[in-house]
Amino acid sequence: MSKINEPRHTQQTMSDKRRIIRLVPFLVLVIPSFCVAYGVTAPRKPFDFDLSFSLTALVESLQKIQHFQASALVFAFAWLALGNRRLFVALLLTIVVGIAWQVFETTALNHSARVSDLAPDIVAAFSSYLLAVLIRRVLSQRTVVVKMSRERRT
Repeated sequence: MSKINEPRHTQQTMSDKRRIIRLVPFLVLVIPSFCVAYGVTAPRKPFDFDLSFSLTALVESLQKIQHFQASALVFAFAWLALGNRRLFVALLLTIVVGIAWQVFETTALNHSARVSDLAPDIVAAFSSYLLAVLIRRVLSQRTVVVKMSRERRT
């Protein structure tokens, strides 16, 4: 049975299932990362959030390669979950995940929560966003060129 002949509610149900399936890898990545940031097995410490934002702290934070890698990966999975039309939402979601990591680190014994640690997360999120926009633009131009060459043949 073709999609055209299917009842509208069936098409909608399939679309909803696809959205949920696309969201699963993102959740499988993010939920354990929250557990790591929270230090599930680690002892607790009093709430501590370093609000200082100095050049020294910023430079130190920007050397944390794991933050860049993790944020880029979160953006890639958010892009997969949300699709090409919602790249900006994927960017915002990635930044929210970075903020959540810092909040979860506030009471974990071997973690430090600092405002400056958001810098690599935000830089990686914006870099990933710009790369995704560029990829989307190149692929859409390529599609236009392919369509035009097919039209010339006919």
